Amino acid sequence: MSPSVVFNNTGTGGSSAAATATINGYVSGVTVNTNGNAYQEVPTITFSGGGGTGAAATAMLQPRSIGAITVTSAGTYSTAPNVLISGGNPTTQATATASIAGAGIVSITVSQQGTGYTSVPDVIITRTDGSSGVDAIAVARLSESSIVTGK
Repeated sequence: MSPSVVFNNTGTGGSSAAATATINGYVSGVTVNTNGNAYQEVPTITFSGGGGTGAAATAMLQPRSIGAITVTSAGTYSTAPNVLISGGNPTTQATATASIAGAGIVSITVSQQGTGYTSVPDVIITRTDGSSGVDAIAVARLSESSIVTGK
């Protein structure tokens, strides 16, 4: 009997992935039957049942792009600050611009979504005019992702 492939979705934002193990006296492969959806982080995989021990697998997410950037604290600015998207191991880097109104950031527009993000990048906001004040905080959200392979 083949072991069950179990996806631990805790903290990943994702759900509904399903897979089966291929057995040749040992786990020789994992076939993803249902890709799942909305994964922001890679889930861990464990095997249950089947009478064996020691099998291990790693899920791989399809590359993602920046879906949106949400301003969580507007800060105070006299001119629009620079927005840098850093980290996430992209194939192509995303770019974004900030819009201000009433001395605070009202939105950050993603100009180029980038490609190939494997984790959520940081959003770094820097002043362009040398002024001081309360700095804004923003977070990136990746486009929905699904599991494409389990190896």
